[in-house]
Amino acid sequence: MIKNQITKAVIRVIPFIIYILMLTFFLIIYFNGGVIYFWDGGFPIFVTSFIQRYINAWNYPLFPGGAFFGFMLYLPVALYEFFISQILKLPISFSEISLLEIFGVFSYIGFHKTTNFLIERSDIRLSKNCVALISAITSFFISLIIMH
Repeated sequence: MIKNQITKAVIRVIPFIIYILMLTFFLIIYFNGGVIYFWDGGFPIFVTSFIQRYINAWNYPLFPGGAFFGFMLYLPVALYEFFISQILKLPISFSEISLLEIFGVFSYIGFHKTTNFLIERSDIRLSKNCVALISAITSFFISLIIMH
């Protein structure tokens, strides 16, 4: 009985693992050892400078005390990048790829929950494996569209 449950759980996870591997493969090829330096204009390339500007709120040229564009939004990204590049001493491209992988996982989870929600409320009957596969395919192609 327990072996059966473990087998079912592993089968349900396979589309997620395939999704992660496909996304990783695509990101490594897409980055080609570099960085997407234009990513929303706010990915902090020089993270220590970004954090220092964030700490000093009085450096905005138009209004004293005003925040720069995206400061509040990009602070978690900057702290994550600081941890990866400054503390772990890994390349900045690794921090950006891993950050996009994290966003990809959130995307997959969102698509999975949405697909489950919609299928439960419709007349369509699909197995959980099909729902996981639909979520993986949809999330992967949406990620490709967004990154391209």
